[in-house]
Amino acid sequence: MKVKLEIPQSQKLELGSVLKIMENHMKNVRSENSQKNKKNGALVLNKGISEKRQSADSGEMRERTFIPHREQSGDIKPVLGLSPNKLERITKILNKTLSNQHVLYIKTRNYHWNLVGKRFHTLHLFLEELYSQMASAIDETAERVRVLGGVPHASMREFLTEATLIEDEAHLIEGDEAIAHLLRDHQSCVVALRQSIDELADKIGDTGTADFMTDLMKTHEKTAWMLRSHLAV
Repeated sequence: MKVKLEIPQSQKLELGSVLKIMENHMKNVRSENSQKNKKNGALVLNKGISEKRQSADSGEMRERTFIPHREQSGDIKPVLGLSPNKLERITKILNKTLSNQHVLYIKTRNYHWNLVGKRFHTLHLFLEELYSQMASAIDETAERVRVLGGVPHASMREFLTEATLIEDEAHLIEGDEAIAHLLRDHQSCVVALRQSIDELADKIGDTGTADFMTDLMKTHEKTAWMLRSHLAV
């Protein structure tokens, strides 16, 4: 922004006086901008969402304006045909799944880093494929929570509190041992997801999330098959 000051030539000004004039001028500019922003903000807030409806009496179209209900965080509640209690339960189910995904993701990276022994190169690359696949699944699960208006867990404390899988500390590990641990966890995820799918579809009536969880379960089933095949070598 260019600032133009008009200073009378007849006035003999010292440096302190010039700075004082500039300071007062900038205060006035900031004050004017603040008032404009408040006014524009009020206009946007009051504008809300327009909706046209046909009058039951006259049959003519009438327009009304309303402000969407917002949570304290500023998020707008979704309207999905599911009660708040059901949405809360679905969020808990998804967050437990998300927690197990994170534990399994970190465990897979742990084994990828600390793998030793025969078939190192083959298993090293295989484990990289697995944790890359899980990273995408984690992102999709968190987004599903947001789609339903929930807040996905996002801290290690939350993940470790909710997860049913057990993390593994860093240590050098042979390939067969690493594969056996991961096989156990992927099969545990299949069992947990199958139970969640039944609840989502039969008790809650959320076929969308049930379908989403079914896709996750099928991926774990396929991964478990690959892990079993590695142990058969």
